[in-house]
Amino acid sequence: MRYPEILRSKYFWITVAIFIPFITICIMEGKNWDWLPVYGAIVATIVMFWNVYNIFRDRRSVIVYTKVAFPIIQDTLEDEHIIIQAINDGRRPIIITSVGFHLSSNNNLVYAASASYLKPISLPTKLEENESKAFYFLAKAMKDSLRNMDAVIEYAWVEDATNNRYKGEVNKSIIETFWYMPPSPK
Repeated sequence: MRYPEILRSKYFWITVAIFIPFITICIMEGKNWDWLPVYGAIVATIVMFWNVYNIFRDRRSVIVYTKVAFPIIQDTLEDEHIIIQAINDGRRPIIITSVGFHLSSNNNLVYAASASYLKPISLPTKLEENESKAFYFLAKAMKDSLRNMDAVIEYAWVEDATNNRYKGEVNKSIIETFWYMPPSPK
């Protein structure tokens, strides 16, 4: 048997659990009911704030950050990699469609699974609640690309299926240590 939607709502049962003791006390003691509308308004206000809190908690949120890695595969130290780490901080799953770096020249360096021989992740990929995925970029290839474009990385980004772009800062030590910095204008 299928129950009406309201009976399956936990908020309905919370409200019932709050009201029943007070109504029972009033019936047993024969008090007047003048306070009931005030009490109902207070409970409704509390439930409204609880719903607003849940709406904000349910929003999509992705934390994006970068780091450097020197992976070891079968006791062999591999070339340096720059990793964009994406963590789903929201309560709903997110489908990531593209990952990359935004450059000062308004270009983007975009992740390609075929270019990363280390733990390739094919896109699109799904991130569940509190799940994390790492996207590896070969640092040597990125250095060459940046030299050719005469650009500096401004931020890392992850884009989802609804074209929302989540940005994350690039660690300044990564930029200074591993990439070409164009000379500052004098």
